[in-house]
Amino acid sequence: MRRTTVTRTRQTRGSAGDDGNGNRSPRMPVSAYNIRIDGTCFDKRYSVSTVRVILSGHDLEQRCGKQTRAEREKAHFSVKALNGTYRLSAISTGERVAYLNFHKKKMYLILAASLAVIIFWYINRDKPIKYILRDARYALHMQGVGFAGLVDDWLQGWRNKPMLPDGEKRIAVITGGARGIGAEVVKQLLKANMIVIIGIRRPEMAEKLIREVENSENLIVYQLDLQSLKSVKLFSSEVLKRYSTVHILVNNAGIMYGDYKLTEDGFESQLAVNYLGHFYLTHLLLPALKNGGTPQQVSRIVNVTSCAHYPGEIDFDDINMKKHYDTIAAYAQSKLAQLMSTRYINKMLELENAHVKCYSVHPGIVDTDLFQQTMFRKLFPWVMKMCFKTPQQGALPILYACFDKDLLQHGGLYISNCQEGYSNSFSKNIMYQERLHTLSCELVNVKFERFGKELIL
Repeated sequence: MRRTTVTRTRQTRGSAGDDGNGNRSPRMPVSAYNIRIDGTCFDKRYSVSTVRVILSGHDLEQRCGKQTRAEREKAHFSVKALNGTYRLSAISTGERVAYLNFHKKKMYLILAASLAVIIFWYINRDKPIKYILRDARYALHMQGVGFAGLVDDWLQGWRNKPMLPDGEKRIAVITGGARGIGAEVVKQLLKANMIVIIGIRRPEMAEKLIREVENSENLIVYQLDLQSLKSVKLFSSEVLKRYSTVHILVNNAGIMYGDYKLTEDGFESQLAVNYLGHFYLTHLLLPALKNGGTPQQVSRIVNVTSCAHYPGEIDFDDINMKKHYDTIAAYAQSKLAQLMSTRYINKMLELENAHVKCYSVHPGIVDTDLFQQTMFRKLFPWVMKMCFKTPQQGALPILYACFDKDLLQHGGLYISNCQEGYSNSFSKNIMYQERLHTLSCELVNVKFERFGKELIL
């Protein structure tokens, strides 16, 4: 077997070096190692082959001659570089190719990450650096939270098996119940023999649902635009004119991402639809919910939030993000507000000894129209079909919050996959909860001490 020759060439930047045999080597970086190895071949189909390997940051160029299989299995060579000696055995071609491919993939990942950073900077180049860094933090954190949510759905999805009781014609109100998760919740509520009132922006969208569901005679549809406090008040008036008691309120409707927009009331659109509209509706329907609750069968408020609350914080000084808007941060803030409001209102009701419980629910990472405008759906629609929950599966944790009797002792709970979920520390801060409730009352023009205590027709 031929001996292995290892030559170190120390050069100045950009100069050519000597490979130890009198030949000029191509330009290499400072202190590079030009290593030529003879007598080791990893594929007998080729008489001569050259393979480049990355070893501890040094380039190794292997020039291999033809050998028998036995010689290849026994062959090895040592590379002396800096303060260490590296011993490599002649391994199979497949293993060697896998080793090389691993480093190629690592290089591609680095290039892709670098490209993503450049694109992100270019898109946000007009922003101050502090906002660019903040937006990048939110984007990265949200991706991590989303992946964790997927893993949780895969591991804990088997828990989603709620039981549907006989609703005995009790009254349920749900927002955004014409499609997606909301439509699946409506179907199951009707199947449970409940009277269901849905509030949607365009009532004609419910026509298809009415044709498909069981007990469609128990389904009532009213117009509701959560971007308008006036519309919310009209919707609640229609409900209360027809029924003086309500037993379940599901605040389900929501929007995700999009350009900056202020509603007619001056609220950032995601905050208005996902949180403030529901906050005001809860205030208006709370007297009816109190009327419907009994010690044996309490009324329930179910706020559909998201694991996307986790990166969020409430900007009390600029809750409508007029100074700087980031759509991801706005969505996280609105979902965090839902969760915090759930906990604070539940504590208020416990102090009043009211027979009403509040719950917030993360339905899971669900393939719905919320992702319609996202880049992820445009690039990887097949991933959503394969990995995300269906709307039917996303409805199960919400139904669990509506009906499970074991939850009666756990008001204010954040639920994910029909068990207590992980929420961020900001949401658990009682001072922040009270501050948010106070600010929310001011925004919707409700006196703090009168929240949920006035029946307004």
